[in-house]
Formats: sequence, structure tokens, C-alpha cells
Amino acid sequence: MLDFKEISPELLDRVPSASSTFSKNTIPFGAINENIKVKKITTKKGASSYTFSLKKLKKKSSQKESQDYYFDNLVISEGKEIKTLIFRYQPTREWLKSDRDFENFSGKITVFDLKGEVQNIITTNNGAQENIPETHGKTVCLYELERVEIWCFGTLCTSVYYYSETCTSFDPSGGGGCKSEDCGPTDPESIPTIPTEGDPDWDTGGGGGSPAPMPEPNEITVKIEIDQELQQNYPCIGNTIQEVYQLCSELNLEFLEYFESGNDFHVVYSSQPLEGIESAKAVNALGCNLPCTTNIIFNENYFGTMSNLSIAANTIHENTHAMLFYLWKSGEMGYSLLNPTYQELAEAYSNVLASEDSRNDGTSQTLQDLQHEYMVKFTDRLASTLLNFANSQDINIDMDYSRKMIWGGTFSTLASYVEQFTLNERNEIAAIVNSELNNQSYTYNSSNGSQQTTSPKGEVVTNNSCD
Repeated sequence: MLDFKEISPELLDRVPSASSTFSKNTIPFGAINENIKVKKITTKKGASSYTFSLKKLKKKSSQKESQDYYFDNLVISEGKEIKTLIFRYQPTREWLKSDRDFENFSGKITVFDLKGEVQNIITTNNGAQENIPETHGKTVCLYELERVEIWCFGTLCTSVYYYSETCTSFDPSGGGGCKSEDCGPTDPESIPTIPTEGDPDWDTGGGGGSPAPMPEPNEITVKIEIDQELQQNYPCIGNTIQEVYQLCSELNLEFLEYFESGNDFHVVYSSQPLEGIESAKAVNALGCNLPCTTNIIFNENYFGTMSNLSIAANTIHENTHAMLFYLWKSGEMGYSLLNPTYQELAEAYSNVLASEDSRNDGTSQTLQDLQHEYMVKFTDRLASTLLNFANSQDINIDMDYSRKMIWGGTFSTLASYVEQFTLNERNEIAAIVNSELNNQSYTYNSSNGSQQTTSPKGEVVTNNSCD
């Protein structure tokens, strides 16, 4: 183990942001905890790996202390090239109540890059990986927990985690197909690290003091739940909704962070016959005193015709409604309207991101250009999550189809919708959305003037079988 001051400046210079707070990241992290010793491992091949403890961020005064138990490690590994990653360890309740033996760690390990973007989510049980992690992006790197070994230094023994990294390049515009000889996967390279709890507050929710007692099962408040009547009457619908928000994606991770980390905000999915044509809606008690609940209501009039793709798109859309409400209610958007609509919240969110960018990036882009850019990025995050769901269900669609399904909802009322899509493209979007919603084929005028027909790509969700 090394003191922080013993780490060479040359090593830290390779990651300029390593000693600062990653507060503007997709997922924020605390700064390096310089009071905690750095764990160094040197392999038989002479490559070294350094594990730094990251401080746990404190919640804002407007929020209660988090009940989310986790700790973050920054890992710099010197293999064939320098690898810099962040590992977040979130143990299960049972592991926390046990002797906390890292050789038998049970929980979730999330792998981030330095921008705070999720690379993989690994679930473990008794020190062994259970799931098959998924990745997406232009160049994807798959991280898996290869093995856990016990290393002893004299009388001191510790658990060393070896993560294997395999990277593959592909062209996302071509539906994931390779277009060069360099598309194949690289040989796996091991990244050793010693899980380092470090921050003494990590298992108190960031509140300090002695560890908070873990609640018994009957004391746990469910933060995200399927209404009992929906699950009983339409179990396949309920199962599909759950599959969507539990899917590995950057957006879903943020959603779970907001609504599983504390007791102030809740999400409940339910259903009832709704008047009009809307397929689902989110109802927020805007004037609520904490705790606040977002009720996401699906229109039962479409049950029996809605495809799983339509259910997924609606779930993702309404989840972002809940997330924007959370940010607004928490005071993180600086938004002053007393009764904001979804469109106004979405625009406000993109404006906040654009304003931060215009102050910091030093480019000549105007605020208006950045607002449009961030609105597109915002909707692309939703579309990427929908595409992940489609891939998990073997539904053959591409990112373009996914984008059109996302833009076909409330986003179609935004000014940027008309700016981004021509009239014929908007006709196509409406046809795609209605096709997945009503289980029918629709004809529309395409961009080249010819008539085209679209049919649903997803499968209708019924209660005949929930496999």
C-alpha cells in the first residue's frame, strides 16, 4: 500500500481529472480520498495497477441522506496501455449484514469510464459473476469478473479482483455490422484491483457517524413498484414494464439512482381505461410535500394491441417524466414555473445542460445551438435504451426506428421536432407509433414522395404466456 503522495505525478497526469470532483459527469463521483492508502499490485509480468478510494458525495440539503450503500474506486492499470476506470460496488443487504468478506462479495459492480458513462453492470453472488454484461457504442469494451484471488503480504491477506477486458469495434449506423478487418474482438486483458472501501461513510448513506442499521424486510419501503391490480390482472404487461426499467443502460442506471437511493421519491405503475388517445401518462403531485409519488398510468384500452416495443417506449418516456420531476422538485434545474408541463421540463433540462456547456467549453456555439444539440442528445438517450430493449427481445430494429418511436410521443410537441423532421418524416413517425400501438399496418407518404407501409416490429403482449 502507498500513501497518495508517493504516487508519481506522471501517473496522475495521465488522467487530468483524477484528483478533482467528477461533478459534471453523467454519473457524478467524489474526488480521490487522499487520506486513504493507494492499493498497488504488480503482476508477474511487471505491470502495475493502482486502486484509489473516491469520496462519497454528500446529498444536497434539500434531500434526505441516501440509503444507497456503495463505494467507488478509481483504477489505473498499466497493461499494454494505460486503462483508467471507475468501479462502483453496491453490496446486497445480506452481504452487508454478514462478515463482509470480499472473497464472497454479493451485489452489483458497475464499470464507468472517466466521463461517468456506464460500460458494464456486473452482478455477483458469493464472489462469482452471475449475469452476462451488455455493452453498446461505437467501440464497446466488455468487462467481466474473471476471478477473485487471495494475495498475502506477510501476515496481511486481501482479495484481488481480476477483470477481463475485451473490446470490439463496429459501425452503429449499419445496425451493428462490421465494416473493416479491425472489427473483431481484442484478446482479453486482465485488470487487477483490490476493492477499497476507504470512505468511512460509504455504508451510512453518506451521513457520517456509525453505520446505519439495515432495515428488516418489513421495514423496507418499495421505491419502484408495479401496482398490485396491474400485476394481477395483466401480469405480462407488468413483467414487460419491469424488464424495461431493469435493463442495463445509462438512462436506467440514472433512473434507479434517483428512485432507489432514498425515501423521498417513488414511482408506481398502474393501469386504467383512459379517455382520449394517449397510451400512458405520468401524474405528479406538483405541490406535494416529501415524499412524492409519480403515478405512471397505462391505458387499458390498448391492452391486447400494444406491442412490447410500444410498452417499452411508453415506459421509458414516462420514466423520464418522473426523472425530470425529481430534478425539478429537488431544485437541481433552477426552474421557477409552478406547474411545468413535460415539454417545458424537457426544454428546461436541455437548457441547463446547454448553459453549463456554453460557459465551459470555450467554443463559438450559440446557446440556442447548444439547446438544440442537448435536446437531441436527451432523446437519443431514450432511443438508445429502447434499442437495448429491442435487442434483448430479438426485435429487429435500428437506431433510426428507435428514435422515431421516441420522438412520436410528447416530444412531437417540441419546437425542435419540426426543425429536425420534414412533414413526410413526421407522417412516418406517426405511422410507426400507431402501428406498434394498434397492431396494424399504416401507409404514409415517404420523403421521396412514394407511399410506404409500416407494420409492427414488436409482438403484442397478451396474458396467454409470459415467457
